[in-house]
Amino acid sequence: MASLAPSTDIKSVTLENGLLEIAHKLQSAEQATVVPEGQALPNRINVTYNTDANTATISATLPITVSIATDGKPQFLATEYAD
Repeated sequence: MASLAPSTDIKSVTLENGLLEIAHKLQSAEQATVVPEGQALPNRINVTYNTDANTATISATLPITVSIATDGKPQFLATEYAD
């Protein structure tokens, strides 16, 4: 099983738990985002739990920028959108 090195921001030591932790951190950041009056908060990350099947489903729709790297390969980078 692959592992994840814990950091000051991510406490999980497995990739699976790290993914859940990151999804929850992104959800929290979305809720803390300051938006102009009348504009909806971003809601690009959704986590749902199925306790019958013991599964979690993470849905993410992130804004990206696309560019061409120096080696000619396409590069896809997430664009910062949450505070």
